[in-house]
Amino acid sequence: MARILILASRSPEREGLTLFMEMVGHQCAQADSIPSASAILSGASYDLVLADAAIAGDSPDQIARLLQGGSPNIRVMVLAEEDPASNGKDEVITSPLAAAPSQPGDYPAVRQGEAFLMLLPERDSLKLLDDLPQMPGLLNKLGLLHQSQQKYLVAEQLYQRALGLAGKNASDRDRNMASILMNLASLYQEQDRLAEAEPLYRRSLELVEKALGANHPKVARRLRRLAELYRAQGRESEAV
Repeated sequence: MARILILASRSPEREGLTLFMEMVGHQCAQADSIPSASAILSGASYDLVLADAAIAGDSPDQIARLLQGGSPNIRVMVLAEEDPASNGKDEVITSPLAAAPSQPGDYPAVRQGEAFLMLLPERDSLKLLDDLPQMPGLLNKLGLLHQSQQKYLVAEQLYQRALGLAGKNASDRDRNMASILMNLASLYQEQDRLAEAEPLYRRSLELVEKALGANHPKVARRLRRLAELYRAQGRESEAV
C-alpha cells in the first residue's frame, strides 16, 4: 500500500489516525508540527501527508503550501472537523466537498502513486470499528475520510458513534455535536435522504449560533446547506 505521514498536534488523534491507516495496510510515520513534518519529508519519500486541519487553524491550503515548499510533489489530504473553505486545488483533498475519485469493486486497481485513496471494502472496515480509539473527534474525521470515498455505510456508523460519545463529554459537547451533526446531515443529503438531513442541519445551526453568534462563518455555512436542501426539495421561498 502507501507510505503515509500522519500530521496532527493532538497526540490521541495522531495515534488514532496512525492506528487506523496501519490497520488498513499502509506504512505510517508521525509528525506533531509542520516544521517536523517538513524535516521528515526532506529525508524520506512519502506518498501522502494525512493532516489534521487544526495544525494550521483549519486552513487546508495553508498546510499544503507550507509542506510543498520543501517537497513540491507531495500529496496532502486534510481532515477537518467539518468541510472548511478550500480553493479546490488538486493536491488538497478536503473531505467531503472535494471527494476522492470513486473506485468500483472491492479491491480496485489504482494508478501508481494513488494507493492512499484505497480504504478497505465496507464490510471489512465495519469489522474494525470496535478496535478504534473511541474518541468523537477521531471518529468524526474518519467518517469524513470514508464519506469522501463514498463508503457511506461506514461513514454513517462512525458519525453515529461520534455523536453518542460527544454527548457524554460536557467540556466540548456543543462544539463536537455541531460538527458531527453537520457532517451526518451532509452524508444524508449526498444520498438524497433530505428529510433526515434537515433536522440535523437545524440542530447544528442552533448549537453554532448559541456558541459563536449569528454572524460567524460557520453559521453562514449551515444556512447555505439548508438553502441547498430546500432548493432540492422545491421549497424555493424558504431557500431564499
